[in-house]
Amino acid sequence: MNIILKIFIIILAILSAYVFYYYIIYRKILYPTCLVNSNTCVQIEYYTIENSILFHMLPTGFWIMYDGNRYAYTLGHNSGKNCIDNNNYDAAYVTDLHSKNREINGYTCIKKLSKLIDQFSKNNEKKFIFYRVDDPNEVNIYDVLNFLNKRRIINLENI
Repeated sequence: MNIILKIFIIILAILSAYVFYYYIIYRKILYPTCLVNSNTCVQIEYYTIENSILFHMLPTGFWIMYDGNRYAYTLGHNSGKNCIDNNNYDAAYVTDLHSKNREINGYTCIKKLSKLIDQFSKNNEKKFIFYRVDDPNEVNIYDVLNFLNKRRIINLENI
């Protein structure tokens, strides 16, 4: 009878360890922080100045700047558009976050990405955050901005 009790305790300990690992460690820590199954994660590197943010999304490679008010600018793509001063400005997609359809409204010329990085990183350190999505190649700018809002990195109350 003593041996049956010992085997029962060992089996109970193994089951308890598995339940603890799966429900506490895996589902609450490893999965949400993208330490496992990272092919469904987007890494976001970002700099903030007040309510404006400049962030880089990997693996898509896009840089997005939210001006803190109304517009989001997507950089890091080959738009084929030229600016008058190509040495200091790049063409960027413009998205009006107040519009109902929230589609790209065209292009505008904004500071070169290297100058924006210098401006945003001047007094700020680069920070990282992971965002879990179904397909990293189909990331929606609004979902990312809402995610950053929920994390209180930016404030979207006026949108």
